[in-house]
Amino acid sequence: MLPMKQNNTAILILAGGGDKYSSFIDAVRSSWLADALKSDIPTFFYCGGAEDDHIEGDFIRVKASDSLEHCYLKFLAAARVLREAYPNVELIFRTNISSYIDIGNFRGFLRTLNHCPEIMCGIEGTAYVFAEKLHRYKYSSYVLRRLRIGPKFNFYSGAGFFIGTNVLDQLKATPGNYMIDDVEIGYQRLSHIKCSRPLLRVYVTDSFNKMTKNEFDSLVENGLFHYKFKTTNRSFDTDCIKLFGQRNVRLNRLTLNDEI
Repeated sequence: MLPMKQNNTAILILAGGGDKYSSFIDAVRSSWLADALKSDIPTFFYCGGAEDDHIEGDFIRVKASDSLEHCYLKFLAAARVLREAYPNVELIFRTNISSYIDIGNFRGFLRTLNHCPEIMCGIEGTAYVFAEKLHRYKYSSYVLRRLRIGPKFNFYSGAGFFIGTNVLDQLKATPGNYMIDDVEIGYQRLSHIKCSRPLLRVYVTDSFNKMTKNEFDSLVENGLFHYKFKTTNRSFDTDCIKLFGQRNVRLNRLTLNDEI
């Protein structure tokens, strides 16, 4: 099978419909979303709470609620709308508005992929069924996670994972009490093929430890395209998303200053 073409790939960005997320949406729009569109990669925010499922500019709006417990059905609805509008799409990358995607390296990663409709891959995590089933009850869910009670399973982090259309078609689509979307998808233990290369991600939090320039350059050379920001200073996070297309900004914020 031939390597993946970027125009057979689309990107869905989880976003809320309220003003709470507007600064992140604006940051993504002005930076990497524009780069994706220039590369002919269909890229859309998606949110719930609409009267019907439709595309409106760079948003896919669906009827499913924007509440956390409905995010699985919201993702399925957005993916369905996307595929109806772009029937050639074989692979979707699902991410969120606190991410910056280096589209140049993203395209390079796509060129390494085969069997795209059967692919599912991302950064792996571990979950426990009882804790995830009670995710709407924050305290109970937190306690059960700490105790690690219940059957354990792996999933790909919703901050950024690939899912092929043949894998999507295996997902349950009937109304029900589902877990959060990335966890629910992992729980269903779908038949899939993993990417031949691991996905790399830099995750910037308040406790982020800067790396050396050589370490950073090595990550980039090995395909790093995903940067996620979740600090207590959300203005810092949106500022990073806006400016991370500039190499000097990445070096300044991710690497030890004496090596720049």
